[in-house]
Amino acid sequence: MDNNGKINGMSYKEIVENQIAQWITCVRFTDFYEEIEKRIIGQPNLKLVIADIYSYLSGIVFGNPANCNMILSAPSGTGKTETYRAIREYFLKEIPSLPIYIFDITAVTSNGFKGLDAANILTPLFSLHINRPYGIVFLDEFDKRMVPLTDARGENMNRDVQSSLLTIVEGNEVQVRGGMIDTSNLMFVGLGSFDSFREEKKDVRRPVGIGMDWSYVEDTRDHYKALTREDMVSAGASNELIGRFPYIVNYERLSDAAITSIIDKTTQEVAEEYNLTELILGKAMYDVLYECANTKFGCRLIASKLKEATLTGYADAMEKAPDFYNTTNDYGLVITIESPEDIKAEWEILDDNPLCS
Repeated sequence: MDNNGKINGMSYKEIVENQIAQWITCVRFTDFYEEIEKRIIGQPNLKLVIADIYSYLSGIVFGNPANCNMILSAPSGTGKTETYRAIREYFLKEIPSLPIYIFDITAVTSNGFKGLDAANILTPLFSLHINRPYGIVFLDEFDKRMVPLTDARGENMNRDVQSSLLTIVEGNEVQVRGGMIDTSNLMFVGLGSFDSFREEKKDVRRPVGIGMDWSYVEDTRDHYKALTREDMVSAGASNELIGRFPYIVNYERLSDAAITSIIDKTTQEVAEEYNLTELILGKAMYDVLYECANTKFGCRLIASKLKEATLTGYADAMEKAPDFYNTTNDYGLVITIESPEDIKAEWEILDDNPLCS
């Protein structure tokens, strides 16, 4: 890039517009959707996220970029961060000049407090040497700045943060270190679990039985309740800020078929991670993983439970591992997890050892 921000005589704006136009011409919506869907299993509303991004990029090509800002309300473990990663990695190959990045807005504080100014959200765009860039900016932990957060004087600090965010997402010229950036052509995606926004019954202690033992009432919050604008405003978000996000997409509770696919995919990934010949799950272990899927921890708990059990089997196996370097045969490890308490690991001699042939 020269001093005028050009590469081979072309400006950033020309380069990214050409790349987007070529992509729109060659890639159907269904191709784009199916590629991202390989990584985000069991979320039919993913189609809405992909359609919004496709519409945003189409608008750039046809000269009428619209406000495509979106809020993605996805309970923990349902795939919101993986959605960002899948989209970013896809476009790194398909439209490499299009900026796509994530910014944790809990780092943004109100004026007079230690932290970052909202303008820091735009810092990665300044190096593009253009006043009005294109790009998709994911605002992580968006929900954390939508609820009241009071200081020692009882003032809502998050209200100030919301005001500064509004200036950015509604399309304005914003002063950043070294110059100005017009955000009119950017797409913003607010990511959050929004768990605290959902109706809940607080855990309370109550006496149980003759001995007056204390027990806890189960948390009855619906972690998968679809949220509306009204819910967000009632929880503390400003009408003005939420109004600058035309679309709210909710990820849903996983179906049995989706859970099965996720368990199978995770099992394969864990087997590859431990370099296993095979990782076998019994019905009792499947049942445990099924129960994990639609809790407040979501799919992450499936991976955690499976890795914990696999690590137990792997550790036991490595204590009696054969000598890899003094044998003419290679060995493979098979771990069978009937349940978290019933794990077996067996070494098998492999006939085809590429290392020793």
